[in-house]
Amino acid sequence: MLKKILALIIFPVMIILASQTFPSEPIAAETTGNESPKNEINAVKYFGPFPFTTRDGKWDGQFSVPSLGDVTIRLSGEDLYWETGRVRICNRDSGRCTLWGPLSVGTQPSRTFTDVLPGAYYVDVNYAMRALSGTSTIEVRY
Repeated sequence: MLKKILALIIFPVMIILASQTFPSEPIAAETTGNESPKNEINAVKYFGPFPFTTRDGKWDGQFSVPSLGDVTIRLSGEDLYWETGRVRICNRDSGRCTLWGPLSVGTQPSRTFTDVLPGAYYVDVNYAMRALSGTSTIEVRY
């Protein structure tokens, strides 16, 4: 009789413990290996604002990427939104640069580079028609 009573008490306790240890619904996204879910953002860093003048031979901003991430360059300045510009980023250590990419046209021209490798980078801004001045702000999402 005592065995039956203990069995009736112990069995429900074991079921409760097992259900808390192994939940039926997943509590985290499943990944294989070292990959993380696409579009998962762990942190955001901001750099700048950096004053710049195009065609002066100087870099127009600098930033670092701690791990694979997306980089958005935003420009502001009085005449920038009237002109079509382009931007590239260059790795400080290797000296290698991305291809020139177009800036969006609007009140705050911008361009996003995706899947940027870890490292330190410089920003290079160019406007075809004339030298322009403004500020650059960099957002790194990794």
